[in-house]
Amino acid sequence: MNQATHTLMSQAKAATRSRHFSKAGRILDIAIKKDPTNLELRIEYALNRYALQDFVRSADAFHRLHLEYPIDHRIWQGCASSYMKLGEFNTAEQFLKKIVANNPKDFDAWLNLCNCAGASGKHSDTLFYAIQALQLRPEDPRAHNNLGCALMAVQKYHDAIISFETAIALDSKNLDPLSNIATIHSLTGNSQKALDLYECCLKISNKNSDFAESTRYRMSFDLLRLGRLREGWAAYEYGFKPIDT
Repeated sequence: MNQATHTLMSQAKAATRSRHFSKAGRILDIAIKKDPTNLELRIEYALNRYALQDFVRSADAFHRLHLEYPIDHRIWQGCASSYMKLGEFNTAEQFLKKIVANNPKDFDAWLNLCNCAGASGKHSDTLFYAIQALQLRPEDPRAHNNLGCALMAVQKYHDAIISFETAIALDSKNLDPLSNIATIHSLTGNSQKALDLYECCLKISNKNSDFAESTRYRMSFDLLRLGRLREGWAAYEYGFKPIDT
């Protein structure tokens, strides 16, 4: 890397640390034109597009890098993360498999594999991935919540609730497992219990958060089942708001 490129890279990284992603992007655009084949610079460029939530461009940049550098772990991760954001879960799963084959102790990769398989309806794979994550970090509430989701997908509701309750015991501030227990009660016809738990989630969460809006949408089905039509349709409208998953 020549001195001019090094200086621009340093400036871009400083902007990124300050979360000035657009500024970092402008600097990187200049740097790329000066040194278009530099690997570290191109990775930084792809990461910047991801930070800007331009997942189409980040996926394209990482994919191009992968074609040239097919065994670079950082590029595998960038591809997996970008394709997950684009909802291309089967493609993301292939990169995540490369990651865990290279490092079977990568806890986050196993969690992401579970999410990808679940989104693709591969329930047996989801359970396998969730168990791998749990074995690596049995004290991590995310592992138990993940396993609970995998069990819920195959209608093992009793076992799923145990996993979610364990996640809550390990981290009472994490609202996802409580919301998931509410969902199980909804799925099994106990709408009032589901609503009570959803209300608990709303009292604790930020009322303007994506989580709160998603929770209100979930509540709509139980409100409608109980004949609370005005509240139910009002809550249902939250399902049309964009939520970053």
